[in-house]
Amino acid sequence: MKKNVLITVTGIQGKEPSEDIQMVIPGQYYQKNDKFYITYKESELTGMEGTTTTIKVEKNAVSILRFGKNNATMIFEMGKKHTSHYDTPHGSFMIAMSTKEMNIDLNQDGGSIYVKYALELDHMAIGTHTFHLLIDLIKED
Repeated sequence: MKKNVLITVTGIQGKEPSEDIQMVIPGQYYQKNDKFYITYKESELTGMEGTTTTIKVEKNAVSILRFGKNNATMIFEMGKKHTSHYDTPHGSFMIAMSTKEMNIDLNQDGGSIYVKYALELDHMAIGTHTFHLLIDLIKED
């Protein structure tokens, strides 16, 4: 059963000085076949309005799937490098993510995900990035 949640997204981009981004987004959360799913609609705050993001969480991997105006599949798995095309209204490019740290702590009531990764854009190193998600159930009265 899908549950309504508030998702707190904190992102740190590895440039100096670092750029910290934090936002709270309403979304849905559910478990299916030993995997957790988090789904939300992007807004103009993220620059991806018209895009739906689904985060699939497995035991040792986190996948971010974006569909709509922006299309991408980003896979984070410890010690592995994953590449993908990232399609935007402004063009398409190749991205690669090499996961450096990952901590997944989810249960039926929510939890947290932390991922630190090296990012490449069209085969050029961009820097180290971090994202932290907190998933909190919205209490239904």
